[in-house]
Amino acid sequence: MRGIEACFDRIEHVALMEGNRAYRRRKGSPTWRLVRGSDNFAVLVHGTEDNTSAVREQVDEVVASTGLRLSPEKTRVRHLKPCTPFRFSDTETR
Repeated sequence: MRGIEACFDRIEHVALMEGNRAYRRRKGSPTWRLVRGSDNFAVLVHGTEDNTSAVREQVDEVVASTGLRLSPEKTRVRHLKPCTPFRFSDTETR
């Protein structure tokens, strides 16, 4: 019986209670979230520029595995300040 108990001893109980995203942020690790529009999507990354580049490469691989590709003209990496709205389209209303 000690074998099963040992597995549970190694679980990060704080991560289970706090939620994985909050736990990773508190530890300084990057997190990401996918936001879907009608025929677009955005990947929001909380981390460094290197973290963002790594996630973008992974997204490229996943999209390529479906036979599609990300358009270089439409694919952007932007820094968003907290509570900054963003739009999927390139057009801005003034």
